[in-house]
Amino acid sequence: MPSDAVIVVLLPVGAALLLFSLVRILEFRRYSVLNLLVFTTGVAGLITSLLALP
Repeated sequence: MPSDAVIVVLLPVGAALLLFSLVRILEFRRYSVLNLLVFTTGVAGLITSLLALP
């Protein structure tokens, strides 16, 4: 089970990456590999931190 520090770090980082990539994709209409990688990393961070919540 991950510690609370992991949750505290992953939740905002995942949310920030998700928002950043969504804004870039919607603003520039570019579906580049980097944008999609940042997007999936953000989603993975959010899911991981939410699953780790008690």
